[in-house]
Amino acid sequence: MSKKQILLDIAAFLDSGPSVMLSAPDRDGQRKVLEAFLEVCYNELGSAPRLLDGDGIRTALTQRMPLHFKAKDPVAKFAPEVIGAYLEHLVGIANVPFAFEMKLGLQDAEAAYLEALAKGPGGVLATGRKPDPFQHGAAKLGRNDPCSCGSGKKYKKCHGKKDSA
Repeated sequence: MSKKQILLDIAAFLDSGPSVMLSAPDRDGQRKVLEAFLEVCYNELGSAPRLLDGDGIRTALTQRMPLHFKAKDPVAKFAPEVIGAYLEHLVGIANVPFAFEMKLGLQDAEAAYLEALAKGPGGVLATGRKPDPFQHGAAKLGRNDPCSCGSGKKYKKCHGKKDSA
């Protein structure tokens, strides 16, 4: 969908009652969150926001939205609240066939969204610490151990021979 449609949707929301009723974030924060959500809907999911169902909202919020915010972005934590207000706005101005499912999907996805937001893109925790590396459970094969190919020879005389040369 074009950038023009996204801007029109944002302008219509920012002038609506549900937007004014939000205590946080400010108008710029609401614009940033809503722009990310509409880009996810139109460009990544290929659907108008009013046609999403509960699964579409969960996918947008938990899998796609965290990628649009930088780590420790103060506005990102308000995304479920802003999206909820936007859905309320949509129900007021248009026919939304799956409105009830959308609200349930939003409630279900809120905790998973905040967790995904804390991990950040690529699974790096917001603290800056990377997850623990994977460790193999098998012991390392020594030179004098029997070769793993089953020949009966020591590793150094069988497959280890090419490693030492």
